[in-house]
Amino acid sequence: MKHTLVWPKLVALLVLPTLTLGHEDPKHEQDYQPPYSGPGWDPTEGGVPPITFSSSGIQLLSWLPVTQFNPAATSGNVAWGYVSPSGREYAIMGFSHGTAFVEVTNPSNAQIRAIAPGPVSLWRDLKTYQHYCYAVSEGGSGIQVMDLDNIDAGGVIVVGSVTTPSGTTTSTHTVAVNEASGYLYRCGGGGFLGVRIYSLANPANPTYVTTALTTRYTHEAQIVSYTSGPYAGKEIAFCCTENTSGGGAAGINILDVTNKASIVQLASYAYPNALFSHQGWLSTDRHYFYLDDEFDEAQLGIPSTTHVIDVLNLASPTQVATFSTGSTAIDHNLYTLGNLIFESNYRSGLRVFDSSADQLHPTQIAWFDTYPPDDIASYNALWSNYPYLPSGIILGGDIEKGLFVWRLGLALLAISYPNGLPQFIDPPGASVLVSIAPQNGGSVQPGTEKLHYNAGAGDVEVDLLPVSGDLYQAVFPSLPCSTVVSYYFSAQASNGDTVRDPMTAPIGTYQTTVAAGEVIHFFDDMETDMGWTVGALGDNATAGIWVRVDPVGSAAQPEDDHTAAGTMCWVTGQNVPNSPASAGDVDGGKTTLLTPITDLSAMGDATISYWRWYSNNTGSLTSLDDTFVIDISNNGGGSWVNVETLGPGGGIDNLGGWRFHKFRVADYVPQTSQMRMRFVASDMGAVSNVEAAIDDFKVSVVACIHDDWNADGHVDLTDYGAFAGCMAGPNATPAPAPPLTATGCLSAFDSDADSDLDLLDAAELQDDFTG
Repeated sequence: MKHTLVWPKLVALLVLPTLTLGHEDPKHEQDYQPPYSGPGWDPTEGGVPPITFSSSGIQLLSWLPVTQFNPAATSGNVAWGYVSPSGREYAIMGFSHGTAFVEVTNPSNAQIRAIAPGPVSLWRDLKTYQHYCYAVSEGGSGIQVMDLDNIDAGGVIVVGSVTTPSGTTTSTHTVAVNEASGYLYRCGGGGFLGVRIYSLANPANPTYVTTALTTRYTHEAQIVSYTSGPYAGKEIAFCCTENTSGGGAAGINILDVTNKASIVQLASYAYPNALFSHQGWLSTDRHYFYLDDEFDEAQLGIPSTTHVIDVLNLASPTQVATFSTGSTAIDHNLYTLGNLIFESNYRSGLRVFDSSADQLHPTQIAWFDTYPPDDIASYNALWSNYPYLPSGIILGGDIEKGLFVWRLGLALLAISYPNGLPQFIDPPGASVLVSIAPQNGGSVQPGTEKLHYNAGAGDVEVDLLPVSGDLYQAVFPSLPCSTVVSYYFSAQASNGDTVRDPMTAPIGTYQTTVAAGEVIHFFDDMETDMGWTVGALGDNATAGIWVRVDPVGSAAQPEDDHTAAGTMCWVTGQNVPNSPASAGDVDGGKTTLLTPITDLSAMGDATISYWRWYSNNTGSLTSLDDTFVIDISNNGGGSWVNVETLGPGGGIDNLGGWRFHKFRVADYVPQTSQMRMRFVASDMGAVSNVEAAIDDFKVSVVACIHDDWNADGHVDLTDYGAFAGCMAGPNATPAPAPPLTATGCLSAFDSDADSDLDLLDAAELQDDFTG
């Protein structure tokens, strides 16, 4: 799927050259560290994360470093969440250069869906309302409004920016939304005193209403609507405030904002040892307000301290207790969910407390440290968290390391596949070996082990068949060839929890195709020259011409090819080591790469796939007006049909990184003997870096019968001829027909999967012969 981002009002975005600061405290600059530059991790990659994170009671499901959102990114910040009407879940991650939208429906394989550039700033804050996201920053531009209505298709539309009221700073420190009342509250920014309030009656265009608390700097706020008790019908704002953006006379202000024309302050309270009232959140029963002070750990030399303020009487708030992690790290942002408190504590990471036994002295039950070296009271590591997605996963936004996806608690069962999962299942039927192993003191409830599949006729549930010990057999019935089957597995643990794999099932599932196998007609991992051509009529680029090399990495160009065991790929100009990203990029026009001509005239329904890299978002002026055009021809290049076009504009496909694309040939052109593709990278003249790359190009067909070389539905003399050609070798004289490659021969005829064609494979071919 191609994911795009629409930019109807990109001109409204102000991009500043340096990180802007919102606090007057210089520690944020002094403690600055460059972003982590290594790889992230998810379980689909196998192995272990590249950093050993200490933790207790929390599982790491995915980790996306901040530089994956933008190679130029210098920091991450807030994480928020969104659920689309289809039930798909998304993380919304703020970073130095904008906002990233990441699908976490399968939390073990988080995928970036869209990027919205914004003013460059260390500080960014995000909230959602209906199908809109609102982003603010210390970099200015007011309230950036983004429409998420099409996010399931990878589309996020930047509607525009709201900068009213005129005459006030366009900077903002944080933003709050009361979904019950439909109002947005814009806090702080550039030292601004007061809270600017907007109606979301038209959520695409927040309308300024009034400004409250104009004598105080409001750092953060939580606004809620009471539906019962003495305050029923009231909308109340809990504001963390000081005299200036740098601190002074810190405390909380409680406002009745029900009537926006007549806002009433109910209380102004300075809690003990108040230095910088940073952020707080109400207990679920609204009896207590849990508050984090950002300066007390460093300036008073005390361990991480959360203040517990009794707000049952809104006119008379009183601190009644404090509690601590015991760490020296600074506490930052916290949220409550039921009896749980999820607290982000900079260098000591995520800390989870249970208040069910004692709301005044919650018990720490779990933690995950995103900064393993130490817990010094410095402004690094975990900025915020978001625990409200329906699936129960937790999102974390880290300054140096980006987005974390976690689950609280340890799974009692582990579902795995000793022989792997099938890319294809045989039309007559197939089985998969499944392991359901107890762990963390759990066990399986017998009879609950299930295979769930859908072959297009609705969901079917099948009992797994016991084999021995923890092993089971999942049996698929006879199904029509070429059917796409989605499936997952489940079992109940001893505590009654249902464990599913993938864990987001039934929304997220595995997929396979009903077929005897895939016949690879042509595959090129670019390690040798297989006849590609550079240059075409009309090419005029002055630099960045296509070349097959071991690439030298830059901010725009890959450092490694895609092939796991390879080194070579096609790139648009070799970068010069230790030089700017522009040293080898496309300049002055377009450059074209042509595949060899391939004969698909006698082949069955063919697909073409490749891994591509494209970057047009770096350079001194990132105009985003450049394109990477990919076309197909069935007459050797006499005419062309577009397969995909990357750019102009922003979007995840234009930010670099290896990305996979696969398509069915017949969806674009009829198959002939003169099939060819072209890859055209262009620089349209603006001062930006343009880099493209191609690797692992494959042409294949799905075969419904074993040994069916051309996937025409039966094994005949054509397949015998192909097998003879494979045995003779591709360099035999006369040359065998159709054109053969070693990979294609093995994929078609190596029935015993021993990576060799021999008499056993010949016997299998004889058995499959249909005349």
